[in-house]
Amino acid sequence: SLDRAGELELDVEIPEGDFAEALLLTNRVAEAAGRFAVHFGVTGTADDPHLAGELRVSDASLRIAGMEERYTALNAAVLIADSLVTIRRLEARRGAKGSVSVAGAIALSGWKPVQYDLAVRLADFTVESFADMMAVVTGNLLVTTAVVEGRTVPHVTGACTVERADIYYDMADIGAGAGESTLAAPSFTGRKTPKRQTASS
Repeated sequence: SLDRAGELELDVEIPEGDFAEALLLTNRVAEAAGRFAVHFGVTGTADDPHLAGELRVSDASLRIAGMEERYTALNAAVLIADSLVTIRRLEARRGAKGSVSVAGAIALSGWKPVQYDLAVRLADFTVESFADMMAVVTGNLLVTTAVVEGRTVPHVTGACTVERADIYYDMADIGAGAGESTLAAPSFTGRKTPKRQTASS
């Protein structure tokens, strides 16, 4: 039987792997390609193990399940120390000009995120996962933590400039829901400009 108080020493190294294997590990990834390397060790005891390691991803592509955005030229260096995941570097391309970079840390409990501290930078980034809308944005975002109905969720703040946006709607539906504004039936507001008056001599 396992001596739960005995010392552990485990060392695992994969110098070069196929990033497409991520599809076998989680259903949150819809597409993946490229290379990865991983090295981690486990020390301590079975009752009190300590995990430390690093994951590197190079020249990869990725699409998250349920999302339209596909990332290319993905390069990342992620450190793991017990329940803290530190993103030292994560950069990817989106389309011909767009890019995204992420740095910061995520704290885990039971391998589930419980605290976020991330900085995200977008440049000419194309967003397509919202229904009836496509937008190209540039900006800086901070991802922290909020608790909603007892669940820990990411809380995003910051500012983005919308370089270009396409919103799709049916003109026949405008006004169908009086007082109700949606992407399918947007409302339009305006401000009257007063006529300029000139004094006569």
